[in-house]
Amino acid sequence: MIDSVQMTNWRAYEQREVSFGPGITFIMGANGVGKTSILEAIAYALTGEPSTVQDRAKLLRDPNELATVRLSFTVDGQTYVVERSQSSRRAENARLTQKGVRKALASSHKAITEQIEHLMGVSKDFLQRIVYMAEGDVFRFLSQPPGKALDLQIRRVLGLTQLDEFAQAIDASEKEVKEQITISQQLLDQFEQLGIREDTGLAQHLQEMDERRGSLLAGLRSAQSEIDRQKRENEDLLRLSPLLHGALRALERYPATLQMAAQMPILTVFADLEQRIDEVQSGIQENRTSLARLDGEQQAYRRIFDVLEPYVGSAETVPCPVCRKPMTADEREQVLQDIRGNLDRIDKDRQNLTQLRDEAGRVSDGLKEQIEGLRELRNFLAHVSLRALSPSAKISDLQEVVQSESQQLQGHLEDLQKQASALEQTIANLEKERSGYVALQSRLHSLGYTSLKGARLALVDLEVRSLSLRAAKQAVQDTLASQRNVDLKAIYSQIARVWETFVGREGWDLQLDSKGMPVLSDDKGREFDLSQFSGGEKTALLVILHTIIARHFSESDFLLIDEPLEHLDSVNRRSLIRFLTSAYHREAFNQLIITTFEESLTRKYISEEGVSFIHL
Repeated sequence: MIDSVQMTNWRAYEQREVSFGPGITFIMGANGVGKTSILEAIAYALTGEPSTVQDRAKLLRDPNELATVRLSFTVDGQTYVVERSQSSRRAENARLTQKGVRKALASSHKAITEQIEHLMGVSKDFLQRIVYMAEGDVFRFLSQPPGKALDLQIRRVLGLTQLDEFAQAIDASEKEVKEQITISQQLLDQFEQLGIREDTGLAQHLQEMDERRGSLLAGLRSAQSEIDRQKRENEDLLRLSPLLHGALRALERYPATLQMAAQMPILTVFADLEQRIDEVQSGIQENRTSLARLDGEQQAYRRIFDVLEPYVGSAETVPCPVCRKPMTADEREQVLQDIRGNLDRIDKDRQNLTQLRDEAGRVSDGLKEQIEGLRELRNFLAHVSLRALSPSAKISDLQEVVQSESQQLQGHLEDLQKQASALEQTIANLEKERSGYVALQSRLHSLGYTSLKGARLALVDLEVRSLSLRAAKQAVQDTLASQRNVDLKAIYSQIARVWETFVGREGWDLQLDSKGMPVLSDDKGREFDLSQFSGGEKTALLVILHTIIARHFSESDFLLIDEPLEHLDSVNRRSLIRFLTSAYHREAFNQLIITTFEESLTRKYISEEGVSFIHL
């Protein structure tokens, strides 16, 4: 039972608290004063969702403040308080407590809703669609019948949920079998598309692919090796051109050597230059030796001369500087004359040797310049292996190679690279194709099949199992429908009898279809659905349905009905009020909270037991 509801910044109210007791409570007031806001606050507190407002921001009176609803209700003698807050953007704080218990039962919107569903023995949807009949619910009922919420609650009350669980298990099994069938069929189709129908065909195909892959890899390795060699040759040729240019420039001053290089191999020319410079260096060394000998001889003569020259013109006898014998003046003069002649000869010999040395030095420098000019080229030819060049290559051979081979080598290299790229792509495609085959084989085994034949047999078994499950599912559905209709006959009859008081004619029969939509037939066998009745008739029928269904199929002892008299004429309004008061006295519900602006119609019930009024 609903005890009270307190609203803060909620729709029509800045702050308002309303208390309720058992029986029928009419909330009276003109349109727009906030009657619906009270029922909507109760429904929101119980379910966490508004029933008639799509945009939650419209629940707030002031969009900058929180809207809060605090509801007190009683179930099985225990009082509970639920409080929920809502901002313009999202649900905010929530709390469910039990009177006398300090610890909260739940503190999130979802957990609170689940607790209330458990306490009241109904789903959130049943509370929103059956226990609370919102204003304009006729049109909502037509477009969105409460079949799911109603059917679940009816099955739960009638004890048919075990069959529901069985049906759900069948659905799960059927879904699993269908998935297995789809997966297995797709796998077999893929093998079929590849032309593989037997396991031996798959093994043979994989072997052939491995052999082809090995051959392609060998070809790729060969091509890459040739590419590497061609790159080296190309790099060598690129080095050759500046080396050749440098050598030609170095030999420009030596036509003879240049002519010899044009007629003889470069290595031979280089060796000849080395031999010639060795010979020149040997001659230079001999020249140095001769000059040193002359220097020694000259110094010896000068020492003797220096000893004898002071005695020129003197008659004094002087010992010989060499043998120490006494020398006369004539002997000294003769010796001095011989020494002068030897010194003149030595000077001439030194002059000749110096000229020869200088000439040999110039020749040596020229040979060194030529050797250095050819050294890098000679080293290149001695250590680099080029198919287009032989060790006996001449200058003319090198010029021809530089002019022609470089371009040819580059073209050949590009062809080899294209060939290697094509091989790599072929290998990649083969690897991808092989991976696909291996993946299919692995998938076949992962599905528990040891062979393609086994997979085909298993697919047949799965199809048979699927047919069996469909048959079992249909049997359960038939059983559920049959049992449901049998158990609901008494309730259908009760609704039909009440309906007869409104239309003033007997012989009506009623049933609810799978969507929860009422279908009536008269004593002539004609069927009528809800859309064929007038607005007042629709409202009356829905109020009857809500009241009787809530009584029989829920543990909630209250109903919330918003403006049910609006579309009824005065006769049917009175009939509907009489039905509701009679239903209360027959204990169809313990509490009914109903909004209306028809004060004149309800005034006569002011003094009736169990009826109270709230004026807004």
